Amino acid sequence: MGRLLAGSATANITPPLGIYISGYYHARQASAVHDELWARALCLSDGPSTVALVSVDLIGMPAWMIQAAKERIAARTGGALQPEQVLIGCTHTHTAPETGSEPMFPVHAAYLQVAAEKIADAAVMACRALAPAEVAYGTGRLDGVSFNRRFWMKDGTLVTNPGTGKYTRFAESCIGNPDIVRPAGPIDPEVDVLSVRSSHGTPLAVQESTLCIYGRLRRAPGHDRRRPDLSRLPILPDRSPQPRLGSRPGGAVSSRRHGRPEPH
Repeated sequence: MGRLLAGSATANITPPLGIYISGYYHARQASAVHDELWARALCLSDGPSTVALVSVDLIGMPAWMIQAAKERIAARTGGALQPEQVLIGCTHTHTAPETGSEPMFPVHAAYLQVAAEKIADAAVMACRALAPAEVAYGTGRLDGVSFNRRFWMKDGTLVTNPGTGKYTRFAESCIGNPDIVRPAGPIDPEVDVLSVRSSHGTPLAVQESTLCIYGRLRRAPGHDRRRPDLSRLPILPDRSPQPRLGSRPGGAVSSRRHGRPEPH
């Protein structure tokens, strides 16, 4: 096994205005850009083995789109990155285009094709940027953010998002519902972080795993629009962020309350 090599790259996948936005149960179309959407790639190699991790700011991706991206990666890296050596994950943002993985609204087919190409390009550029690097790993705790959104109810049923009133299924908050008995299970507040730096100490990427679904992009832990190259690869369990107490959730405003980066 040789010395560790790493490379990172990003590609902007922000769609045109007017595209349908996925993630909720009513039609929404993009009317402005608050934060750009990105594909962030990290490539790691020890010489004999090379892998790529790609984090994509979409709610999900259909199988054909993932396959198209992986095939493009294999072709443009000369086979250095075969499909089985590439892991593509989505941040599951609810403020990105409808992708057709479980479509509720019209899908912009041309956008998906271009997005698949750009996702691949991020991985290809990361592969081409391979250089001596070092990694560091650590764990921490993030208490008071996530909660289990499935609850046992007094009538013996198991309900997801029961809401503050009786079975208001899609309400953001479950606090105060008198029919809730207990959460369906525990939460895991552990945060795993993998930091990758060049041999000169320049940050290349940060891969973090937090067991929580973050529907809005800026609410995601570690999301910093000033550093789109610092990527995260999400794990998506059946848990949500804690409701914002004291006021009604307010889009980008409440998102910043969860995802505001620490000042530098």
